[in-house]
Amino acid sequence: GTQAVVWDNENGLQVYGLEGDTLGNLLTTLTRFSNNTAIRYSPDGNLLAFGGPRTNVEIWDTQTWTQVARLPNEGAGLAFSPDGHTLAVTISWDIQLWDVETLLEG
Repeated sequence: GTQAVVWDNENGLQVYGLEGDTLGNLLTTLTRFSNNTAIRYSPDGNLLAFGGPRTNVEIWDTQTWTQVARLPNEGAGLAFSPDGHTLAVTISWDIQLWDVETLLEG
């Protein structure tokens, strides 16, 4: 279904289902850290990656809402490739490319 990721200073990063143009049920709360400035769904919608300038990048399965990978570094910017096989992460002036399948294998 359609989802919306919402940041709330009191509750943190939350994911809601959408019902038309309005927020529906709360599906999960992922983190309470305030430094998550980069949030991206994979092209197929099955993964959600988020991170920030002082927060390690995490990847979550959107069907089970379980964390499936955590990168060893922070990431201020994120982008999945169109095929979803690569995750680009910006760190300071660098760009790192991560193979998603290898990350998921842990």
